[in-house]
Amino acid sequence: MRVNEHGFVLKNVLILLLVLSSIAFSFAHYYQQNLKILQQSLLLEKQKAAELILYSYFMAHLHTNESSVIESTSTQITYTISATDNHSNLDSRICFDSCYGWRLEYDFENQRMISNEYTP
Repeated sequence: MRVNEHGFVLKNVLILLLVLSSIAFSFAHYYQQNLKILQQSLLLEKQKAAELILYSYFMAHLHTNESSVIESTSTQITYTISATDNHSNLDSRICFDSCYGWRLEYDFENQRMISNEYTP
């Protein structure tokens, strides 16, 4: 029986290509997942920043009645502040990639937030 040297080399080259393609696929999958996590983190940070700005504005204007729409290229915030004798309400709709509602209710008598609700 005679051993074919070309078959041995071809087999090793194919195994090497399989290993290298497997490593390349693993790195690509890792970076894709990492990029997805970073994009979601960025979106969450944007939402938190928008909520902080809206909350600060609401707390500074508790006794007013107003509505407004704020739009930019990637963001839309619609809010309404309504005040009564003993409560102030903030109804807002915040949109980035998707939209959600945020509702706050402040009690003047106890000087504290009594409601903080999120709606899809």
